[in-house]
Amino acid sequence: MVIVVTIEQIHSAILDNYKLLEFSEALSALFFYKMNQLIVFPISTMWLLFSFFHSKPRFLLKMLFLGIWFAVLIESYMLFKILGIVKFTGWNFGYAIVVWYIVLVESFCFSLLFRKMHGKCDHRDIVSP
Repeated sequence: MVIVVTIEQIHSAILDNYKLLEFSEALSALFFYKMNQLIVFPISTMWLLFSFFHSKPRFLLKMLFLGIWFAVLIESYMLFKILGIVKFTGWNFGYAIVVWYIVLVESFCFSLLFRKMHGKCDHRDIVSP
């Protein structure tokens, strides 16, 4: 979850510094946008990673969860645009989808690395006697 929040904050810093998004004047607009970055995005990503590493769901169900994950993130951005919280000046959904995909791949790789390290600590790896 830490890696997801860190990557999302780096993404936010790039958007803010290059003025690719304009927020409405209300303080609540920035609050809702930041809560989306700090709560909704990391929790939904953790939910998706849990489903990918859990043995029960089938491949088709995992792909459905991936589609739901992308849909929730796209809908949150659409909601911000409809409510007037954010105005996209140099940013669009194509860029956002690329960033979300990169975050997902990095989180997935980090989870695999963590699982491998955890296996070595429990002496369940191939190298241990």
